[in-house]
This record gives sequence, C-alpha cells and structure tokens, in this order.
Amino acid sequence: MDKTVLAVVLVLLAGCGASPVDTATQTTPTPTEMATTETPSVTPSTTVESTTSPATTTAQPTAQPTTEAPPINPWNKNPVTVAIEKPEQDSRNYTPLVEAALDYWETNSTQYTAAEVEFEIVENSSEVDVILRMSPTIQRCGSLTSEDLLGCAPRYSPENELPSPTVVYIATGFVNETTVKTIKHELGHTLGLGHETPPAFMTAYTNATSLSIPNATERRIPFNQATLTVFVNYSNVDDGIDYAYETKIEQALDYYNNGAEGTEPDQLELVVVDTREEADIVINVGDERTEPYTDISVFGYDTDDDPAFEYYSNATITVAGYDSGDTGWIVGYYLGYALGAESNEELPRPFRDGEIDDPNWWEY
Repeated sequence: MDKTVLAVVLVLLAGCGASPVDTATQTTPTPTEMATTETPSVTPSTTVESTTSPATTTAQPTAQPTTEAPPINPWNKNPVTVAIEKPEQDSRNYTPLVEAALDYWETNSTQYTAAEVEFEIVENSSEVDVILRMSPTIQRCGSLTSEDLLGCAPRYSPENELPSPTVVYIATGFVNETTVKTIKHELGHTLGLGHETPPAFMTAYTNATSLSIPNATERRIPFNQATLTVFVNYSNVDDGIDYAYETKIEQALDYYNNGAEGTEPDQLELVVVDTREEADIVINVGDERTEPYTDISVFGYDTDDDPAFEYYSNATITVAGYDSGDTGWIVGYYLGYALGAESNEELPRPFRDGEIDDPNWWEY
C-alpha cells in the first residue's frame, strides 16, 4: 500500500529534499562540496597619444569596453549531459521520470533563472556534466545530517561554481510523482534556486508518497549489491590450527558462491577482503578451547513505514568454542540468514534441520 507522509527538506550548501527514512547503520556518501572560485573581471582601457607639434594633436580611438559574456547556464555549455546511476539490484526504469524533470527545466529555466539549458541523457557516466544518483537512503547533505532527506544537490551561484561532474542524490522508494518532483527540486538548486523562490516545488516542505517496497528478506539478495565483501577475523584462533579453520570457512563461502544448490542467484559473489572496515559481512572466529558461543547481527535500511529492513547494510557472524569442521558448518548456517532467510526452512538443504549431520555437507 502506498503511504503518504509529510517530509522536511533542509539545505545549507546543498539543496535537500526529505522523506521518512529510518536507518539502522551507515550513512550514504557525502556529496562533493562546491568549489569557490573568483570570477575574473576585464577592465576597459583608453590610450591617448599626442605629437610634439603644438599645432596638431592626434588622438588614438578609445578602446571599446570589453566584458566577459555571462555563462548560458552553470555548466556553460549545451547540451548538458546527464547520466542516471542506480543500485545494481534496482530494476526500476527511472529514465521517463528523469526526462519529465529535464523537459520541465528546458522549457522553464529562463522564467525562473538566468539559465538557458538543454539536457541530454547519456549512458556512460564517466564523462558527464550531471550524475543523478538514485539511492535507497540519503542521510547526509553537505554539513546537514538527517534521516528525512528526499534528495541532495549543490546550489549554484556565481561565487560558487558546480563541481564536475555535478552529483545529485535522489531517494528511491517513492511513487513517480514524488520522484519527478524531487528531481525537479534538486535540479532547481543546481540552477541557483533556493527554497524561498518559485516555482512551488522548490519549497523546503513537501508531501512524499512512498511505494510499497519489498523487504530485504523478500529479495533474492537482501543487500543493495550482488558482490559482498567478507572479512574473517582469526585473531582468536591459535597459530597452528588457524589453517584448519580457514579451510572450512572457505568451503562455506565457496558453497554459496557456487549457488548453494540453486538457492542463491548466479550473480551472488562473496569476496574475502583484508580489513573489517571494507567488509559487508564480518565473521569472528574463536577456536574450540573458548567458551561456546554463536551469534548473528544484521543491520540495514528501513525506507518505508513498516518495521522491517528493505536492504541489509552489513552483518556480523560470531562462532567460538567449536572445532574447525563444526565452525565451517555454523558459518554456512548463519550466512543463509545474512543472505535473507527468515527461518531454517528457507536455508539451503544442509542447514534446514539445524543439525550438523553430514561432515561433507559443503560438497553438494
């Protein structure tokens, strides 16, 4: 069911929109701060020369004043190229929504701003003027931190040029009308408009209608990307037996990378990384001489009005007090939950009864 909420839009250096977003962890990337530059000025000069003859004075013509033409728009070019970026797992087609917003400003930019602008949507975002980055959550905009942001964009002024490329963040998970209005609002900031100027959609307050968003557990991959980084912490495993634990955990990771007997999509990839900071999934391992303990914690984004996560952001699995073989199975068991299972019945076959009854479970 669609839900309509009143959202708050705030701005400091960048224009921001707002929506009801509860985020358990992590903040989205901070948009590039605007660079401040000085606009060079050209001073006209006049030169007069005279001869030594008292009877004749020859004056050179006065130079015509020269001024630098103002830019036609903040990017000083037409067409302004625009690329659309979205999460890998987001199948929504944003192109018609973006086209509607771009068409509006092509028609109305001179009415509300000094800009004459034409836009062109391109596929490659490596060399473009504007990137519209669709994001499930926007928690930070410039120096502003908030859980209620619909969008974020730098605001142009003659003293503050736009960064290149100009990255504009748009929150996903809202109906077409809300999304188009948000894109128009944020592009208005890039053209120099603030929240106190017309047109009406530039106001800092807006009604936002959210889509019915599938929960993380309803997705084939609950994270916002198919390639997930994994850090395994072996610091609590004594030297000499750490290799045995490493082997069994690698078997668990390979089992899921090979599709987990058809329960995981082909595009899923678990990649081991060297640091905890770059990991989506952290696995803490303790050897069998420690006190038995297992646990999983999952964090994510709640982008609608129900209490469930719509996306997972990271997960931590802890297994201690078991030998290497059992540890590998337990890690595999909890990986199923980190990848969206809600009960044992939704886990891959070796884990459904919750018992370690096959020492070679990973070979299937």
